[in-house]
Amino acid sequence: MSQQQPPEWTPPDQQPRPANINDYAPPRTNIALIVVAVVVGALLLGVLLMLTQPYLPIAPTQSPTPTPSSTSAQPSWGMPFMTEDGICQGRWEITSQNWRDDGLDVSIRVSSDQCPFNLFFSVVSNEEAFSYEPVVDGSFMEYTGLHLQSGQERSGSLFFPMTKTSSIIMMTDDNYAQLSALEVAD
Repeated sequence: MSQQQPPEWTPPDQQPRPANINDYAPPRTNIALIVVAVVVGALLLGVLLMLTQPYLPIAPTQSPTPTPSSTSAQPSWGMPFMTEDGICQGRWEITSQNWRDDGLDVSIRVSSDQCPFNLFFSVVSNEEAFSYEPVVDGSFMEYTGLHLQSGQERSGSLFFPMTKTSSIIMMTDDNYAQLSALEVAD
């Protein structure tokens, strides 16, 4: 019978290493880190652009060209306003204002020279990035806006719960397009 020879001895630092499953994995990429960096960069760029743009669009300084009317003369009071397409127009003014401890009481007169309007009002503080909506009680303006027919004039009061500050009353149409703005004295 033949005897088997014992295997030769191999020092531990020269023995083959056992297989490891991670040796067969694809190389790791930092895709998650890249995605997070792109998202954070886009957010920072968006914030930077918002901070460098003016909050309120500047109202046009030119008055609308009055169109001759054979039925009645255009009113001469207040600030004129018109839709973006220039077809519908009207006038409005602040007839009185009163700062109370809990907010601003303001009386407004508005008329539609041409076209029916559905108007909304809000106050924007010059010192804060806030827009304040009026408390709607239905006596002058409803939740669905102030409805004016062509040639109609309405007056009424609105209350804006806010602190006393230099502000602007904005008037928008039912598409939220700004029609005009008037400054409120503080």
